[in-house]
Amino acid sequence: MGSTSALEALESRRLLSSATGSISGLVFDDVNHDGVRDRKERALPGVRVFLDANNDGTFQKKTERSLLTDADGRYRFEDLAPGKYTVRQVVASDKTIAKPTSGVYRVSIGAAGRAVAKRDFANVEKSKPTTTTTPGGANSGFEYIGGSEYNSVGGLGSFSGTSYGAGDTLVKYTWNGDANFDGHVTFDDYVKIDTGFNSNITGWFNGDFNYSGSVNFDDYALIDIAFNQQNGTLGRAISYISGEDRSSSGTSSAGLQSVIQHLDQFGSAYGAAFLSGSNPGDRPAVTSGSVAGLVFKDFDGDGSRDANELAMSGQRVFLERKVNGSWKRVAYERTDANGRYTFTNVTPGKYRVREAAARGTTTSKPTSGLYLITVKAGKLVSSRNFANEPV
Repeated sequence: MGSTSALEALESRRLLSSATGSISGLVFDDVNHDGVRDRKERALPGVRVFLDANNDGTFQKKTERSLLTDADGRYRFEDLAPGKYTVRQVVASDKTIAKPTSGVYRVSIGAAGRAVAKRDFANVEKSKPTTTTTPGGANSGFEYIGGSEYNSVGGLGSFSGTSYGAGDTLVKYTWNGDANFDGHVTFDDYVKIDTGFNSNITGWFNGDFNYSGSVNFDDYALIDIAFNQQNGTLGRAISYISGEDRSSSGTSSAGLQSVIQHLDQFGSAYGAAFLSGSNPGDRPAVTSGSVAGLVFKDFDGDGSRDANELAMSGQRVFLERKVNGSWKRVAYERTDANGRYTFTNVTPGKYRVREAAARGTTTSKPTSGLYLITVKAGKLVSSRNFANEPV
């Protein structure tokens, strides 16, 4: 009996010492640089994540444990013995890590073992290098395009008095989303991105704002952000460049960081050129807003559009406003060939948006069948999408 008790005690100790843990997370493309994965931000499959045993920041194939993210951008290290671990991602040459800001997670797993989750890596594109060193003219934002592309709108051979070659990169800062390079993000730019999307053509002027090689929902996310933020962000940039407010307040966006970086690089001449082309007084006051969304066939009824779920063209969408206590229709639109609708020149105020569901379907999103929204001057209320489930 005594030997049996000793064996049980020994077995108990063995099981306790063999407790293991796990570390898991997600790798994704952080388009808006906020460190949080939004619905339109794509997961990154096939990215190597490793446990940096010697903490030198470099993956050692023969000595350090690693794995590749799956099709959904996820990774999971299992059967980890108690101890301290350093988790890193092998970063592509054109990327940098926005989250964690240090680029590394340090995880401790105790004797009892534990599952450590949500150690996510947010990847953002590095700033592209430039070949010109003296930007000038009417700069009005925060991006730039190559010399050969700029020829189509900027003339041949020179930019603000500076000669350049077809392979050079011209510095003309503007908004992600300003497809026609006029310094504003308007519905003319939405027309260009829709054309690029429908015709499967690429390039800045066709809506490929992140130069991924295709016009996709990442580019629509960029133009939506630019449309909503252009006035306030530009105003903050002007106050920084003019010297009115050089504090860090309100300068966390990637666009403003780009302004600050290049002001440091090029000095007051850059600031003067920026301001000469960006005087808010030259722009008409914005007095109306807009509403946009998508109508699609939701085969699985989950409210989210999957790759095999078709856009629905020709569907009626209604914009209604309360008048004397009752909802009255003020406008309606039919969806285009891509299932999209847009209400423009909408007077600021409270509205509801609803669809006329197609025959043989029911609205799976929104579950109430309508959206209650508030329209503000100069703002776009976007992504008010209607999912139609066949019944």
